[in-house]
Amino acid sequence: MKPVGLKHLTFGGLLLAALCAASLGVAGAGGASPVPSSNYMTDQAANHEAADLAQALTPVISADPGFASVRISSAALEIATVGSPSPTLVSAVNAAVAAASTPVQVNYRQVQNSNLVLTRASASISADRATWADRGVHISSVGLSAETNTVAVTLSDYSASSAALLSAAFPGVVTVKQTSQSFSVSSGRTADSAPWYGGDSIYVGGNGQCTSYFSLHSTGNNADYNATAAHCGLGNVVNGNATQGTAISGRRHWSDGGSSDVVVYPVASNGPYIWGNPNAYTRAVTMRATSDPEGTLLCTGGAADNEVCSVAIRTSPFSFQETPSIYLYNQVYCEQVNGAAAFSGGDSGGPIYAGRNGAAEAQAFGMIIAHGKNASGADLNWTGVYTPVRYVFSGYSDLTFQPYVS
Repeated sequence: MKPVGLKHLTFGGLLLAALCAASLGVAGAGGASPVPSSNYMTDQAANHEAADLAQALTPVISADPGFASVRISSAALEIATVGSPSPTLVSAVNAAVAAASTPVQVNYRQVQNSNLVLTRASASISADRATWADRGVHISSVGLSAETNTVAVTLSDYSASSAALLSAAFPGVVTVKQTSQSFSVSSGRTADSAPWYGGDSIYVGGNGQCTSYFSLHSTGNNADYNATAAHCGLGNVVNGNATQGTAISGRRHWSDGGSSDVVVYPVASNGPYIWGNPNAYTRAVTMRATSDPEGTLLCTGGAADNEVCSVAIRTSPFSFQETPSIYLYNQVYCEQVNGAAAFSGGDSGGPIYAGRNGAAEAQAFGMIIAHGKNASGADLNWTGVYTPVRYVFSGYSDLTFQPYVS
């Protein structure tokens, strides 16, 4: 019998640098007493409560003209606005705080750039990559940073002159990372059997190691499916000495300018669990994320690194050059806050999630697809990129997570 939920985890964290914030204010639940002090970047439970509130708020307040961002800082769930927050936005925030099952500290910060301004600048920079390259500015990634209230850009071959050109074109809107960085696809839960679990070590079409995603089920034909990153290849999907299924091009969604790097394949049966560690314990997949708030602490579950937690969302949304011919949009960039390997070769296709209920459950956030590289090509496997669940599913209207029944 496969083990289920046998281990309690402790999580490390990182105290983020204090923000230089203007006009901070606190939104409370109808004048309730102050929220007990928590460090939302080291207290895993508090971080998840803040992430739940952020996911609930984002679709409600993001249309406000002055809205800039929502992020989790060490001190609070921080809502940034251009100028003072509007009465409508404050009312929505207060209602959400009052409805939350656990008190969450909410702070406001006034910033220069609205989400609309940053989104338009990000889209412009990504669309004009070839033009910038002709000017000697080689862009490897573009994303929205709530912490800096700018479009954060990385260059594959950083120079001060290239950074100055971008900054001059988008004054006060762009920050350029002062080091070169590019990205590479990553190609065990080594001897699983049906019903298959997510996080298995797999080899697709005889290619290098990858990892299976959360278990899926089709509401169209009532069949079970597994998934992994499309760059892992096509053909028979093998775990240990067993074949899980066959990945075919008709079930692959991966193209330049798209938002996913996914292939799904039918299996005889699977279960609503992922491996926490190779044979130590599993987590039941009971929830899925609806957004990806900056500062949320997650765990990766790849076959190479096994379960690694304290992985913080740094930039969302994030677009980047995944391969020489494929540029992806609407991704999320993360960093393991202690510098531990969390996105190594072999982790691609694997699940990334928030641990819930100790080590017993997981809230699905997305699929691991890439890790960072420095200017000399060395792996920065504590940095990585994932595809959010809503974009993993965007090409598969009949698929959902394998239902979990307690």
